[in-house]
Amino acid sequence: MKKILVVGLGKLGRTLAESLSGHGAEVLAVDSQKEFVEDVQDVVAFAAQLDATDADALRSIEAERVDAAVVTMGEDFEASALAVAALREIGVPRIVARARNAREAKILGLAGATQTIVLEQEVGRRLALQLLWPQELDAVQLARGYSVVPWVAAGSLVGRTLADSGLRSRWGLQVIGVRRAGAQPGVGAEVPAPDHVISAGEVLLLVGTDEALVRFRREAGG
Repeated sequence: MKKILVVGLGKLGRTLAESLSGHGAEVLAVDSQKEFVEDVQDVVAFAAQLDATDADALRSIEAERVDAAVVTMGEDFEASALAVAALREIGVPRIVARARNAREAKILGLAGATQTIVLEQEVGRRLALQLLWPQELDAVQLARGYSVVPWVAAGSLVGRTLADSGLRSRWGLQVIGVRRAGAQPGVGAEVPAPDHVISAGEVLLLVGTDEALVRFRREAGG
């Protein structure tokens, strides 16, 4: 079971803590405001009111034993940076921090964050993919900036082999699966060979950067 520390229990932090708990993680949730702590104490493994910028306060709840920590205090950048530094000081191996812009993300990285998220940019990228691929399969994010999306084959690529389609050479995309036209989701999927001929209506699972996927959709259509 993953053990995750959530620092900051505003809207984002609370939602994250509740979602992680719902998926079976052991969640430690902390905030400097008592009322925020009380709001989540019944849905997480442990909740405490403390100053997360204080390394000793973090040690008092054995925060150094978590698998990862997420700092969600985007509105108070100074507190976020100090919390990241304190988490790094006590040896938390993975520290994810929310930032409002690229400059803050850079500073948080220097303070010790192993991953930074500019929330508005992430939401924008995900929304773009959802709008461009409204199929029955949801886009799955593999890592920051990389996704798997389903594409119902249509347009100029139909009749071409994967090797000749330009999916890899032109758009930098890989095809990790194909489901024949008319097959039910999760049924009849196969890993295609380079000489697989793209047929109209079949679903290709494409993996690549979000930017490449959006560009492919814009240029190839379908």
